Amino acid sequence: MAKSELLTLVRSTLLRWISQIDNDECNEDYVASIVKKIDLEGKGGYDDRSFVTYDEGMRILNIHSREKFVRIMRQNGYSSHKINNRTVGYFHSEVEGLAHRLKQSSNLPPA
Repeated sequence: MAKSELLTLVRSTLLRWISQIDNDECNEDYVASIVKKIDLEGKGGYDDRSFVTYDEGMRILNIHSREKFVRIMRQNGYSSHKINNRTVGYFHSEVEGLAHRLKQSSNLPPA
């Protein structure tokens, strides 16, 4: 019996993620964000506290330009998330983690 396009897509995506895990091509933060996203989308909703808006993310990273904020997020492999065709922002944990890594890389003391 042939599988639907959706099931085929989900299967190939899961196999790719498993391969990335097996080959140490991703870290726990990445896997956790994937699992969280799948769980939220599967439930058809989301927790507002899990996400930050562009303005909140800019405040966390101490950036005053939306363009610079988006560029830094993309350079570090993050993109804004959509649930039910609605952009809900970035995972709070992603932005906080990036802020921590940026502080470490510039040898600034943590806030």
